[in-house]
Amino acid sequence: MRLVSASLALSASLVASAIAAGAAEAQIVYADVIKNLEYSQSGPTTVAPLDGGVNAFFTARAFFQNPTDFDGGYVTFSGPASPQIFNITGYIECCGGDHFGRGYQTSYMTQAALNTAFPDGAYAITAFNSATSNSQTVSVTYAQDIFTSAIPELSAASYAALQGANPGQGLTVSFNSFTPNAAANLAEGFFTVFDTTTDTTVFNDDGFSPSTTSVFIPADTLSAGNSYDWQLIFDDEVTGTQGAVDTTFRSDMRTDGSFTAGAVPEPATWAVMVGGLMAAGAVARRRRARSAPGAVRATA
Repeated sequence: MRLVSASLALSASLVASAIAAGAAEAQIVYADVIKNLEYSQSGPTTVAPLDGGVNAFFTARAFFQNPTDFDGGYVTFSGPASPQIFNITGYIECCGGDHFGRGYQTSYMTQAALNTAFPDGAYAITAFNSATSNSQTVSVTYAQDIFTSAIPELSAASYAALQGANPGQGLTVSFNSFTPNAAANLAEGFFTVFDTTTDTTVFNDDGFSPSTTSVFIPADTLSAGNSYDWQLIFDDEVTGTQGAVDTTFRSDMRTDGSFTAGAVPEPATWAVMVGGLMAAGAVARRRRARSAPGAVRATA
């Protein structure tokens, strides 16, 4: 989990359309609240709740048109943890790019503790500009948990293939599909690869259908020897509107893993490999000629 991260997945279509249609003045165009359950895949078939079950966290966010529209904010609700000051600042990376936004995100806790501190109900998300005194509040109701029953998991072969993956070759990463919760009116999947060596997101396939079971990482996406975190998200949503603002409450199942890219063979190594293959081919051709029907053996 990162405060400013592609792992904070968000519907690209909602944000893009809202920003394009928004008015010129400072205005929230999209807001959401999310309850998250995070798992860790530490082996080809080993998936377990993160930190022994201390794997739940809550997020509330507001997005707007320009980075100077709002510089702070808070979220209020009926739970004992209310209110909470925004602790996500600047750009929020999501839906394949950076978007202007602010928000609040908790640290990890158990799901029971999360539901006590952040109960179902209305969440008032307020963004403000301390210089202009401009502010706006949007209410998003988290009506109920709508988690899918499927836990995201890479196939055993894909988990193994990522370990020491050749950066110079493309790689198909396979995983399970999921059945959306019956209460959701939208469900999407997200797969992200984050380079922990350079602190950058290098791959993000977002908004794919629940029936999708693979994504393709192109050649040269990874860098030799760099370390990476990946995250697979199954996202169930209930979308709506409040005036000109698109709103969503969502329940996200997330699974994380890590790997280190292997080395790309040096040019000299490639030359040796190619030379060896050519020599092996020549030997094989001679053997086939000697054993072919009707072959004539040359004489001195």
